[in-house]
Amino acid sequence: MKKLLFNFCLSLSLVSAFTLSKEIKQLLVVSLDHDTQNKAWLDSYVKSDGSWKKVFPAIAVSLGRNGIGLGLGLHDKSFSSQRKLKEKQEGDGKSPAGIFRLSSIFGYSPSTTNSKMPYIHLHSKLHCVDDSESKHYNKIISQTSGYKSFESMRRKDNLYELGIVVEHNTQALKGRGSCIFIHIQNPNRTPTSGCTTMRKVNLLKVIQWLDKDKHPILLQALKNNHTLQRILHEHESN
Repeated sequence: MKKLLFNFCLSLSLVSAFTLSKEIKQLLVVSLDHDTQNKAWLDSYVKSDGSWKKVFPAIAVSLGRNGIGLGLGLHDKSFSSQRKLKEKQEGDGKSPAGIFRLSSIFGYSPSTTNSKMPYIHLHSKLHCVDDSESKHYNKIISQTSGYKSFESMRRKDNLYELGIVVEHNTQALKGRGSCIFIHIQNPNRTPTSGCTTMRKVNLLKVIQWLDKDKHPILLQALKNNHTLQRILHEHESN
């Protein structure tokens, strides 16, 4: 009996620990059955009258080729306590699990319309640095020195023609992963190196909906995660 009571109290403490800030009014949710899954569905929610309400039909997305690993975001280490996830590492081919701010959008056009988010114009000299030994690690910067490896933000395959910056590992901890975005899906729906992708038409719809004043976040988690369970319960009970 004491063990059951302890487990019940532990579950309550975990749920309360994951209470989202009241300022967060927009939420993108990717839920997975297992941690090696690289295809899933994304749901969009808006906070209205104290509960989360779904905005669009579910959107098919591709994830990292090796599934998900515990990322660095707004959550704490107990986020994956129900089923332990290995920590995401640079080059592991995993998308980050956790709760992450969506800070800005980016694209190839000099400017964008119908968006309420900060915009980054991706000119040909912009790099995202994936060299974890560099002081520029996990930063989008204009071409310079001081790093050995990077990703060109002006990709020739146009998969970055539109995208959203996911604030994973913003402290640039060595080897914990870099350059995480939501961007255009490969036509063959192939898995990614760690980003989350969807068809351009769906990405445009999401981008036009996002609003910096509603402090949008991305939640990627296994379906048995406490935070995800609570949000889905709030949605289903209204």
